[in-house]
Amino acid sequence: MLVAVAVGTALGADRDAGATSSARNGLIAFQAYGETTKPSDGIYLVNADGSGLHRLPRQLPNSAEPRWSPDGTTLLLLTVTKSAQSLYTIEPDGTSRRFVISAKLPGRAPGYASWSPGGRMIAFARGRACGQIVCGANLYVLDLATRRARKVASDVSGTTPPAWAPDGRRIAYTGRADGHLYLTTLKGRSIRIFVGQPGLIAYPSWTPTSRSLAFTIFAAQTRSFVIDADGRNLHRILHTDDAAVAWSPDGRSLVFARGTRSGDIYVAASDGSHVTRLTHNARDETLPDWQSVP
Repeated sequence: MLVAVAVGTALGADRDAGATSSARNGLIAFQAYGETTKPSDGIYLVNADGSGLHRLPRQLPNSAEPRWSPDGTTLLLLTVTKSAQSLYTIEPDGTSRRFVISAKLPGRAPGYASWSPGGRMIAFARGRACGQIVCGANLYVLDLATRRARKVASDVSGTTPPAWAPDGRRIAYTGRADGHLYLTTLKGRSIRIFVGQPGLIAYPSWTPTSRSLAFTIFAAQTRSFVIDADGRNLHRILHTDDAAVAWSPDGRSLVFARGTRSGDIYVAASDGSHVTRLTHNARDETLPDWQSVP
């Protein structure tokens, strides 16, 4: 069900409890593109001060879209091969690699994903494999214990990850047909958040308190914004050409990619000030995610 209302709409709660802003900040994981013939150059890890940059060991080929588990012990990654497209988990030292879901059947390929706040479920796009994305996608929720998946939204974008709110109540995603921002409950009730800005919306990211979201709009210029979950208080953050904004676990900082063809990873204060560059290389780096340390 789609409800075309954005302001002041209440959405049902989920019992999967969320994290709080009392968490501490750990490592930053991000995806890198190297040679143009490769879908992905893999996943890298770096400290918030730019030290300790290294490639995630023993990752599968063409790994992409790193997402830290809520307890900070595991990364959820997407990998693409000629025979299958899969989601798998791996610990930051390269151990305990396990497949979560894999598909060879047409139209069943998993795509970009997001953990539930309690780590019991994942939300993921499923559709037709199109390189490193999925086309004709719907949004599913997978229970990791029962292995059962159910659809919660239709016609979603397979080119940008969903984002599960830390309070467990809502999942943000981009609509495939119109490129707008939507929120859905686990019961499949979706609303559109009207942002009043032209362009394709991507990379939704919740604040640790679940009150607001950051997102990027791709149009004539690349711009990033923050908006309250009820559709109020839209404001721009950072500068042109900054994208894929993610919040630190304590809510005091942002991590993001700057640059379109040879992007690097930066951090800043939550208001966009005090920008610090973490990486300096020719790789195109994007999709950062910040580890939560209990």
